[in-house]
Amino acid sequence: MLHIYFIFYIVSFTVGISAILLFIFVYSKTKNRLIKYNILTLTAITLYMAVVFFRGYLVNLVQISMTVKIGSFLFYYFVIGLIFYVTPRFFHILTRSDFNRAASFIWNTAVIIQPVMAVLPFIICNSPDEIINFLIWQYIHINNILFVLLAFYCCGISLYYYRSTPHGFLKQILKIIFISVAIFTPGFVFDIIYATSDSVSKEQHPFFFIRLFYLYWNIANIILLYYYFNRRIDISLSLPKIPDSFISEYLITTREKEIVELLLKSHTYNEIASKLFISPKTVERHISNIYRKTRSEKRSDLIQKIQGTV
Repeated sequence: MLHIYFIFYIVSFTVGISAILLFIFVYSKTKNRLIKYNILTLTAITLYMAVVFFRGYLVNLVQISMTVKIGSFLFYYFVIGLIFYVTPRFFHILTRSDFNRAASFIWNTAVIIQPVMAVLPFIICNSPDEIINFLIWQYIHINNILFVLLAFYCCGISLYYYRSTPHGFLKQILKIIFISVAIFTPGFVFDIIYATSDSVSKEQHPFFFIRLFYLYWNIANIILLYYYFNRRIDISLSLPKIPDSFISEYLITTREKEIVELLLKSHTYNEIASKLFISPKTVERHISNIYRKTRSEKRSDLIQKIQGTV
């Protein structure tokens, strides 16, 4: 059975790394932020699966020292932090929605607690076995909950902004995500229940459906990339130059115009602040004024107002 897992992993990693390399090539030509964050997301998930492969397959074939086992867990927590950092941002860029201060606080907190959980066992545990068991307990009872919250969060913003997403190709991607999640969710639930049951060895959590989804999602990415090239689709995240009629109609100031231009490129509040050398609070105040002037509630509303004045 373990050798079947090995073959499955090799096929999955081959497809996954191929997808990442293809997207890196496309990004080198387009410098598109959506593609950039897709690369980061795929890379983070690939690293996660690499650790799963190490713990679920290699430790059953060769003698692994306790130091290496603990080191693999620490790397695990680093990779999970990376997933919590890049995935929400990818979905906000995909839906052209605001990654505001509240969202930034939630997911930055999820990232920050990863090193805390990695260090905590070394403080309160007395032996290497206790450290390993505590690291496993934290992963099962804390990070699995955070993964579920991440899934609900990404699906939630995708559903909320689906109708207002102005790009047809991006809508197709969101539709594929919805269908994929609906199909695989029962399997994910089974994986989590099975992994937390007493009948499973602490050293080997199968997570079969998560592995299958990894292979499926990388194949889907390669197909979407082919579709993107074959149809010569423009997924640029920026709009044409903001028309003067929009500026005059809504009394947009020069600073507000600069912020609108960056906002339409799906930059976060912190990124806008960095580019314009102002504080994130100032950015938030300007965006609030822009939304008030244009009677918009979110970025997609603002896009529609701009397109209506072109």
